[in-house]
Amino acid sequence: MGKVIERRLIVQDRPARVWRGGSGPALLIIHGGLGDAQLHWETVWETLADSFTVAAPDLPGFGGTAPLPDASFGAFAGWIAALMETLGFPRAAVIGNSLGGGVARLYAACHPLRVTRLVLVNGGTLPRVPGFAKTLMRLPGLGGWAVEIMRRRTFSRAGLTPAFADKNQLTPDFLARAQKASTGFARAMRQAAFTDPPVQRTPLSPTLILWGEADRFAPLAQARTLAAAIPGAILQTIPDAGHMPQRDQPAEFVAAVRQFCRQR
Repeated sequence: MGKVIERRLIVQDRPARVWRGGSGPALLIIHGGLGDAQLHWETVWETLADSFTVAAPDLPGFGGTAPLPDASFGAFAGWIAALMETLGFPRAAVIGNSLGGGVARLYAACHPLRVTRLVLVNGGTLPRVPGFAKTLMRLPGLGGWAVEIMRRRTFSRAGLTPAFADKNQLTPDFLARAQKASTGFARAMRQAAFTDPPVQRTPLSPTLILWGEADRFAPLAQARTLAAAIPGAILQTIPDAGHMPQRDQPAEFVAAVRQFCRQR
């Protein structure tokens, strides 16, 4: 398997951590809100590095990457564009899981010539915060309290159980690592109350929507709606897999990515 190692970079004048390795066509993999890049991709990134030059960044505010003043999805997509320049990737296939799917979708929509293939993994819909929730989160003091309650509930064992087909994934180590990264997720969710996503949100790149069938965080109906919203998108499911199919079923996940991203 290809070796993936930690790199430290400066992106938009801020420190960033990126895991990189392998050889072949460029593949950028963007993690979701349940942890950093390592927690999301460690089960598959070295296998993928046999076929691709893999780059797996920690998003701003997660892991080893400094937060941005603006933690909106649009700002994250702009950061990805700057990261691609820093990495020297003129074009890449892009994979995004969960929250990272929304970021990947926006990046692909805004930079169609930079994305050869797009894979949205149990994510890609953009957050729509109800009006009453936006009002609540904008209140001084009370907004921070509401987000903190959400963060604690989401990242408890009970809160994460619906995300996995294999409940053995929820080890004490996994929970501790997810909880450590949860402040970045909470910051992004609160920012969604203040910022509308960019108008351009329809990717033109060939798109695969890859979905763990057992996901109760983002049910399969959400994948069908997403597929209908992106022209030409292909929907493929992975049985016995949840919100992070790369952890529940890593071999099936890698096979699907290789087949789609190697198509011409």
